[in-house]
Amino acid sequence: MILASLVFALLAALLHVYIFIMESITWTQPATWKRFGVTSQADADTTRPLAYNQGFYNLFLAAGALAAPGPSPSGTLRSVGLWFSAVADPCSWPRSFSP
Repeated sequence: MILASLVFALLAALLHVYIFIMESITWTQPATWKRFGVTSQADADTTRPLAYNQGFYNLFLAAGALAAPGPSPSGTLRSVGLWFSAVADPCSWPRSFSP
């Protein structure tokens, strides 16, 4: 069961890295923005900063998926993985940060 969870964590991390590459590196290529339903190059250029930011969200999720299940006697890697996931997902932040 542990092996299966590690395999699925690795698959999730690879998927998030792939999405990071599409959103942050190759966003302005027609094959990429058409895959996300963007209708024109002008729209892709306009949404590039948004896609760039979303790509880094996915990269943080990939880092969390890779770090969290790793062996760590002190729990440091698990803490780092949870931190990456918390930073990547603002919905998990405590509501005390809202104005």
